[in-house]
Amino acid sequence: MKTQTVIFDFDGTIADSLETVITIYRELTGDDRPLTRAEIDELRKLPVNKLIKAVGVPLWRVPALLTRGRRLMHGHLKDVTIFPGLPEVIKQLHDSGVVLHIVSSNSKANVEEFLSRHDMRQYFSEIHGSIGLFQKTKTLKSIMLRYRLDPKATWYVGDEARDVTASRKAGIAVVSVTWGYQHRDLLEKMNAQHLADTPQQLLETVSS
Repeated sequence: MKTQTVIFDFDGTIADSLETVITIYRELTGDDRPLTRAEIDELRKLPVNKLIKAVGVPLWRVPALLTRGRRLMHGHLKDVTIFPGLPEVIKQLHDSGVVLHIVSSNSKANVEEFLSRHDMRQYFSEIHGSIGLFQKTKTLKSIMLRYRLDPKATWYVGDEARDVTASRKAGIAVVSVTWGYQHRDLLEKMNAQHLADTPQQLLETVSS
């Protein structure tokens, strides 16, 4: 029997960092327009490229903003919580022999510190950080080759439309969680292979 591998996205999937990211965005851009919860939900229904356009950030500025944002995030880590129920699910997956990885646009140092703060670093075999905003497909393919993973025994867990696209192109199954950055409506429109509304549903899907 092949060893099962689950590759997790980080922000919006494990770390409940949306409010912190909004704060950092305001610090970086000076955009202090008030947003209602309804307006935020409408933005969550947009894929990343359309979201960037909607908030008025030129695409050429995005790489530099990401780099500066990672540095600012380090000072905000104490404010970022983990989604309820996920620590237990991650521990159960690890204890059952599933190999766990993280792929993130956030820096490896930030992810490491967050996991250590929540006593979860020991569950993950590798953390792949500072991934470009549109480089997840390349990264997933690289991980598959480097670790000689069986596509039929590998899952990717993420919260965004680009996670669905990257998984599809990498030839692995995806579980799209609905508690993260992007709205369930968008994930449904992307024809996400599996949707999980709770950590328990996530566990049941990857354990089936």
